[in-house]
Amino acid sequence: MRDTIQKRLAMAGRVVEFSHAHPSSDPSYNAVLQRLEAAIEKADQLARQQMGGETTVHASTKRRRELRRALQDQLRHLARVGDVVAKSHPELVQHFRLPLSTASGQAYRTAARAMVEEAQANRELLLEFGMASTLLDDLGKALKEYDESVEQAQAGRRAHIGAVAEQAVVSAEIMDDVQLFDGLNRYRFRTNADLRAEWESARNIVASARKVEQKPAA
Repeated sequence: MRDTIQKRLAMAGRVVEFSHAHPSSDPSYNAVLQRLEAAIEKADQLARQQMGGETTVHASTKRRRELRRALQDQLRHLARVGDVVAKSHPELVQHFRLPLSTASGQAYRTAARAMVEEAQANRELLLEFGMASTLLDDLGKALKEYDESVEQAQAGRRAHIGAVAEQAVVSAEIMDDVQLFDGLNRYRFRTNADLRAEWESARNIVASARKVEQKPAA
């Protein structure tokens, strides 16, 4: 789909170049040209939005991997303290099990948050058994940053998906305008075989993106 849209945009660019190289005084022709130029500009904006969404998703995914490694190290300390505490408080044994590092993102977040909430409820007891005094604060900050990274990825994904959907619509509008140009130019150049051939080359969707040579209008 993306390849098709890119080919259509390249073709639309050649059509605009051709139209400026061979201007027409016909109001209908120029109205279609303005509409096509606006559609190309919109398509460019959507392409930037799509790329921005992809970049955001990639960056947030990388950041979550880093945060998850840091969280796992911090939770490992909490789990070890919990093991010691559980020897004298067996009712807590189930609450300080280290989340699997291979768990899905949502499962990991849920398990980590439940572990931290239980630790908060037993903070004084855990401190007595050797928990670092700043651990829970650091875990709270890390979990908040992890959640923010997830939200950023979701926003980037929505921007990407929305841009792709709109690009398909704009691409179809561009093709409609090119079809109108085709009729107009075939009529304009009905007695000029060279310009008609140049037009057909410009509107060829599989042609390489090249600058159309300017030739004097007939």
